[in-house]
Amino acid sequence: MKEVLTRRELFKKMVSKDTIKKVAGAWYGFSKPLTETAPQPEKKESLFEKVQRINSKKKNLIPNGKEG
Repeated sequence: MKEVLTRRELFKKMVSKDTIKKVAGAWYGFSKPLTETAPQPEKKESLFEKVQRINSKKKNLIPNGKEG
């Protein structure tokens, strides 16, 4: 005679209780809205940006011939 299993009994035989809790927790975790967002990591200044910044400082120091 065949043994008739419900879905619940089948899952209990296939996986442990801890695994089911982890999967269910992860599943329900997706439905919670994110309230805190992680701060954006600061972008390091590229070499091109550094050169532009230095050149703009030098430009401001060079007199353009106009006075007063």
